[in-house]
Amino acid sequence: MRRSAITASFLAILTVTIVACTPGGPIPTTTTVPETTIPATTVPETSTSVPETTVPDTTVPETTVPETTSTVPETTVPETTIPATTIPAPTTTLPSVADDCTARGNNADLHGCDLRSADFSNGNLYQANLRGADLSGVTASNLNLQGADLTGANLSGITLSNSSLYAADLTAALLTSGSFTNVNFQSANLTEANLTGAVFPSSGFYAATWSNTTCPNGVVQSTDCTVSSLT
Repeated sequence: MRRSAITASFLAILTVTIVACTPGGPIPTTTTVPETTIPATTVPETSTSVPETTVPDTTVPETTVPETTSTVPETTVPETTIPATTIPAPTTTLPSVADDCTARGNNADLHGCDLRSADFSNGNLYQANLRGADLSGVTASNLNLQGADLTGANLSGITLSNSSLYAADLTAALLTSGSFTNVNFQSANLTEANLTGAVFPSSGFYAATWSNTTCPNGVVQSTDCTVSSLT
């Protein structure tokens, strides 16, 4: 379309020029000017290619923060050794036991013996050693214990009748809940003896020793237990 417009303009100009330049007026004859074809000028298409700019990948290196390990030094508490305290052994010596707990007669040695099942009826234990012996619950009659050593002996619950404890040593002996019928305690030593709950019908305590003695009524005294407390 552009080329056609140019061609038309050119022809118009050429016609005017020819008419103007003809002397004496217009040429009676029509002069045909051959059509001049102007070759089309091809304007090369300018392609502006913007080069692609590659933005380099900026990788921020990962920053590794070193792990801080705080090691608290272990504090070792020195071991305190408490010296062992040695508790001294009690000085109280347990009573030993006689070699022969079946012995009878004068001066028989029965200390520490278990005599709970022994039969002492009509027996003779004159001045016998009965220290710490156990006669609890024994039943006997006509038993001679004159001058016998019964220190710390256990006579609780004993049933004794028509017997003699004349001048016997009953220091710290246990006579609780015993039954002593017609028993002779003349001159017997009853220091710290325990007579709680015991009964003594028809028994005598002439010249007996009383010191911190627990009477049958539970009263501790160092004078004669009254007759009412003994029967």
